[in-house]
Formats: sequence, structure tokens, C-alpha cells
Amino acid sequence: MFESKKAQGMGVRELFVTLAVAGVIAIVGLLIFSNVTSSIDQSTFTTGQNSTAAKIKDTTLDSFELGVVALIVLAAVVILSVVYMLGR
Repeated sequence: MFESKKAQGMGVRELFVTLAVAGVIAIVGLLIFSNVTSSIDQSTFTTGQNSTAAKIKDTTLDSFELGVVALIVLAAVVILSVVYMLGR
């Protein structure tokens, strides 16, 4: 009986670590993306190239927003698992 609680506690600890690491990776990824896109000279781009670059930026930023939603869901899972374990 004690071994199963220990295993559950380790799972919650790993979820906390995953949440922290994923948050740091998301912030670093967004920083790298913003630095790379700001350093690209678009003065010689055609209209089609500018619209393609804008679509790429929008799609990438939308994916970062979805990543934040995934982190919120993961945090909710961690909180619910801790509350569930406290109720036992």
C-alpha cells in the first residue's frame, strides 16, 4: 500500500518538473523566434514574400499560444492530482 503512494508522489513531482521545464522552453523558444524574425531584412521582399512571412509569423505565434494552453491544462492536472491524493 505504501509503495503505490510513493509511486504517485513521484508522478506528481515529475509533473511539476515537466511543467517548469516546458514553461522555460516556451519562453526561450519565443525569445529566439522574436530575435530571428526581427533580424530578417524584408525591405527587398515582394508582396507575396511579405504575405508568406506574415503567415509564418502568425502561425508560429498561434502555436506558442496553444502551448500556453497546454501548460495551463498540465497545471490543472497537477493541481487535481494533488487534491485527489490529499483526499485519500
